Amino acid sequence: MQELRSKVTAHLKGSDYESALTKNLGQRRGIEAIRWLIEDGVAFLQSLTAWTQPSSEPDDAANGHEV
Repeated sequence: MQELRSKVTAHLKGSDYESALTKNLGQRRGIEAIRWLIEDGVAFLQSLTAWTQPSSEPDDAANGHEV
């Protein structure tokens, strides 16, 4: 995302711009690229949220086992 943001602002429609788009988005352009970026961002945030949530498995100390 950072690379795309930098290239779009600095080199609008130049060769660096096209290279950055292809590197990060493949052949996706327009609404397809936007949809893919949003879906990928949502998936990243969901995995980050899941990673930060406490485990639903009971820990050993709660089951009378020493840790």
